[in-house]
Amino acid sequence: MKKTIVKYLNKPQLLTTISIIISLILLVLLVPVLLFPIFNNWLKLRSTNQEDLKRLATMTENVSLLAQVDFNRLEVYKELTEDVAPNKQDEVRVVSILHELVRRTGLKIEKVTVGRDSGGKAVSVVPTPTTPTAQSGSGLAPAATTSSPTVGTQVPAQGASYKASATFEGSLSSVLYLTQLLDSTKRSIVVTKMNISRDEQTNKTVATINFSLPLASVSTANSSERVELTNAEIQSLEELLVKLTIDVLPTSQPTGRINPFN
Repeated sequence: MKKTIVKYLNKPQLLTTISIIISLILLVLLVPVLLFPIFNNWLKLRSTNQEDLKRLATMTENVSLLAQVDFNRLEVYKELTEDVAPNKQDEVRVVSILHELVRRTGLKIEKVTVGRDSGGKAVSVVPTPTTPTAQSGSGLAPAATTSSPTVGTQVPAQGASYKASATFEGSLSSVLYLTQLLDSTKRSIVVTKMNISRDEQTNKTVATINFSLPLASVSTANSSERVELTNAEIQSLEELLVKLTIDVLPTSQPTGRINPFN
């Protein structure tokens, strides 16, 4: 046995071959175990770096855009959007606007109601078409009922809103003029239903109009998203600034009688 081992040791080529075979076996067994985690980490880092580069490019574009923004004009646009669709109910302002419309049209306002659901939450109003119905025993002509969701500034009906209703008295032309003025009102007021009837004896027109008052939802922009006003959007905002001229804000001063005890 000892002689056989010495015999093999005296053959360097054989030893070299055996060493190479053993080295290859070790490489096959150890390389995947040692290198695979390193390769896997490299792939993850590469993917993360690509995402970071995209995010950095977006942020760079946003910074470049901000450098070109006219913040004074942007504040004007912000105030306009908040006036058109505030993020909370503004019942007093809406009633004040309706009174201003009545003053301009010569109508007489008989009743104004502002509705909420049983939980006091904003109500979503979806326009539904109706058909004319006759009023029996009232001495009035059949009520002309129309569904006019196209009057006023339009917003999706799926959004949050609350409802209001008003009854006007006057001429038919004045009622129609009032619906036209809604297009110039700096508050989104959408007509969802309108009932018009006329007393044959007094020849007075009575119109009951249901309104939907959309509310805006508050959202924030992500720093990784590109945010930019397009030229078309800017043009639309500029047109609205010129078009929407009717607005009435409730007074912040006391409107009651002077204190009689002073």
